[in-house]
Amino acid sequence: MAEDDQKQVNSSGVQSFIREAHSFFYDISKESNRELPKKVDLSPKLDPLLVRAIGDVKKAYQPFSVKNPCPIKPDDHYLEIMRLKGWLDLDLNDPDLAPLFK
Repeated sequence: MAEDDQKQVNSSGVQSFIREAHSFFYDISKESNRELPKKVDLSPKLDPLLVRAIGDVKKAYQPFSVKNPCPIKPDDHYLEIMRLKGWLDLDLNDPDLAPLFK
């Protein structure tokens, strides 16, 4: 008899939870269907001449880059790791590498 009472309490608790959850989500869906106020544009109006001048400056601007950079030699501990992993073992007579040395 006690087991039947326990099942009834559990099932009524689940049913009440389902009812509460349903009403909660129903209220949220009703709130989301309300009309939202129209968005107001608060951005300042830009002077077209200023915008055009900024565009011209951007087109004329070219970032600085070195045309012929000098190679940088890595530190000795990096070279040692590269040697251990075999990354520095090159066969200079390899036909795949020939275009690099021309």
